[in-house]
Amino acid sequence: MFLGVLVASAHATGIAQPDVRDKLLAFQAKASGGPLKPEELREVAKVLDGGVPTEGQVGCEGVNALGPIVLALRGDRKLQRMLMDALYERVGDDVDPRGYAALVDRVSLSRGKKQTFGAFPELKDGVLKLPQGLNAMTVNQDRDNLGLAPIALDLRAANDLIAVGIPYDQVIGATALCQRLPPITHADLRRSLDERYARDQQLREVWDQAGAGADSEEAKAADADDAKNAVFVAQVLKEHGFPDAQMVGRKGVMEFFILVQHSHSPELIRDALAQARPLMLRGEMVRHDYALMIDRLRMYQGKDQIYGSQFSENGGKVEPYPIQDKASLDQRREVMEMEPFDSYMRSMQSK
Repeated sequence: MFLGVLVASAHATGIAQPDVRDKLLAFQAKASGGPLKPEELREVAKVLDGGVPTEGQVGCEGVNALGPIVLALRGDRKLQRMLMDALYERVGDDVDPRGYAALVDRVSLSRGKKQTFGAFPELKDGVLKLPQGLNAMTVNQDRDNLGLAPIALDLRAANDLIAVGIPYDQVIGATALCQRLPPITHADLRRSLDERYARDQQLREVWDQAGAGADSEEAKAADADDAKNAVFVAQVLKEHGFPDAQMVGRKGVMEFFILVQHSHSPELIRDALAQARPLMLRGEMVRHDYALMIDRLRMYQGKDQIYGSQFSENGGKVEPYPIQDKASLDQRREVMEMEPFDSYMRSMQSK
């Protein structure tokens, strides 16, 4: 359930599944009364069993209905999580980044947990501030994954509105979950990226679950797939350059980055980096991902890392490859919306 990711068909003159749209709107109406009942949860699961519908299938009205439905799924956390994960896969396509961030933070607040994206700042003494307990660097890393501006910039813009008398509820007003974008220009390329990325992740999951070494059959299968994808990456770079969001959507950009990163080819990574920089500066590519490409290339070139993202395992011990100027490492990482190095290293060593 919810594993299929479909490219949204924006600006559709009609919707493909009006019956599903009508059912979602009915569930939305029920959700306004609070958490859905067990029989209603089963009905939602049945309607969404074929996958979470896109804007092209149920229109923006249908996609927007998914927000209140998610909030009302408190009686089925697994279904709620799967639905949110499916929507995340479509952020930048027919799911608005700000709308998704607000939904995630609403769900967290409904559970008494901390926000992830800081979508609902605290108003104290007439000034909006990051809620207590949230770390700006961590929040910015999560926001960058969605293509959102750093929290300080968002708060600055919001406080400018508060200062001229615009009410809090209007400043932090609900953002629609659905967005309509012009259709991507290279749908065939996006489909190919979806397929190759899915296989890349599947093979690595099998390898990881097997706990096998670099000489295992699982590792060889992943390496063989990487080699095929490297040929594909080289062809795409030659014909199109590093595909941007207009060509393949924001998720397509991420998928291409992964294929480049797994190419085992410093030449390909170098060529891709030069073409990826404008995408990173425009917010179409996650800064964290761009930093990983820089470090991966420098690792292959025998140079010290800039951001400390690449690790090796020797005798069961995980250690970073050499890092340039470690004293200012966290400053460089912060610019690229990366968590502090010590925290990152602990997470790498605990895997």
